[in-house]
Amino acid sequence: MPPLRLGGFVAFTALSMVALGCDSSDDTSDITINVEIQGTGSGGIQATTLGLDIECNVNDGIVTGTCSTSLQESGGGTLRLEATPDAVTNFSWGGDCIGTATRVCELSFRPGEDAVFDVVGRFAAKTASIVISPRPITMTVAGEEGEVVAQAQALDEDGAEVFGVSFVWTNDAPDVVTVTPLPANRQATIVALKSGSAIVSATAQGVTGQAQVDVKIAN
Repeated sequence: MPPLRLGGFVAFTALSMVALGCDSSDDTSDITINVEIQGTGSGGIQATTLGLDIECNVNDGIVTGTCSTSLQESGGGTLRLEATPDAVTNFSWGGDCIGTATRVCELSFRPGEDAVFDVVGRFAAKTASIVISPRPITMTVAGEEGEVVAQAQALDEDGAEVFGVSFVWTNDAPDVVTVTPLPANRQATIVALKSGSAIVSATAQGVTGQAQVDVKIAN
């Protein structure tokens, strides 16, 4: 098809524009989204952006649905994912959504920019109780030679262990024993200072478990 001449000016065909580098497809982006579900809770992560096929669900730690997708978008933009944990599950974002304080994560990309987004959704079953073992604790030797390592375990309403929980350890008699959390805070070292009694506590998600410590050091 010859170019159309209007008043001495040439109206280029679409083919001519492509030859000049004006191809409108240059702003197309190849986007991949991968959703990883962690935890033993229940809920899901769904796309709220039209045309984005993500429907990733978890039920008591078992993951089903569509958790990965690829698509092409033109002109740049923002893709949105929304988390919907159930009433007995704590949720937090990770991966490329880390730091997001709301249930909605926004993933932005520029025109013509290919992107791979790795999204982590953590669905942690809520803690109903905390058990410290051993319990009760009896100590007869002061100092490190007689130290005891206590362990805290978080349980849900069904008595199943809740993983990924961070504990805060305290005790009500620091003159009787010292309590030093070990890495990951699931365990703590208890060292006796003098005879007496103390209550050692481990707290997580607003729930506290306790163990009594009796120190009986011979004079």
